Amino acid sequence: MSHFFPAAEANNCNRSCGEVENKVPYPFGFSDGCKIKLNCSENEIHIGDFLVQSLTSDSILVSLPATCNRSIDALNPLFGTNFAVTGRNGLLLGNCSQPVDDFTIPSNLINSFFNTDGCDFEDRNSSDNYNHNISYYAEAKDCYVEFSNYENIRERGHCSFLFSSIMVNWNQNGSSIIVTENSSMSVEVQAQKVELGWWLPGVCNCDPNAKCTPVNGTGFRCKCQKGYSGDGFAEGEGCKRGKFFISGN
Repeated sequence: MSHFFPAAEANNCNRSCGEVENKVPYPFGFSDGCKIKLNCSENEIHIGDFLVQSLTSDSILVSLPATCNRSIDALNPLFGTNFAVTGRNGLLLGNCSQPVDDFTIPSNLINSFFNTDGCDFEDRNSSDNYNHNISYYAEAKDCYVEFSNYENIRERGHCSFLFSSIMVNWNQNGSSIIVTENSSMSVEVQAQKVELGWWLPGVCNCDPNAKCTPVNGTGFRCKCQKGYSGDGFAEGEGCKRGKFFISGN
């Protein structure tokens, strides 16, 4: 778990989850009065059943361990009012009745990152097309899309199971880098993790020493300028001169 900078305490928002190092910054917290509510269980931070590994000024990194026969509906908690799965993720889906896309993840790459023992998956080059394979879902392959769409994930390929996820790098022109079995390209990916982007609704309301980033056409994020620390929000801690302590800034 990352170390978070101290956040201003609001009377109606509990920002602590057990140990001191699990104190989260505004706008996050663990009670109904928090702008973005997370779950605290046994000193661990969760969204739904998924463990939160880190929070940054623009993202939430969540663990998505490889699991056979996990319902695709398990993704639903990762699409909240103020956060969603980003377009940097490639979801690995199973039991699909139709092709998800016209490109695939090679089986040797899947086996190098995941333990598929006990899963009813076959090599994608087999004659049995889709329903016994791991299919790769990306929101868009020819351009960068900021957020994935939950209904698109459910409908494209009509897949039943959520196996896991990988975070996909992007090249300089914004196109997704897809590895094929015959490709000599080496790509660094993060397996069994999914990235969420987060925002607050409404127009920018940041500290004077913070930069505001509009998000998704309906919200915003704040980030303190270089040389300042804090959450950047006018209703939070704001920005003070000093060192950042939040990982990922």
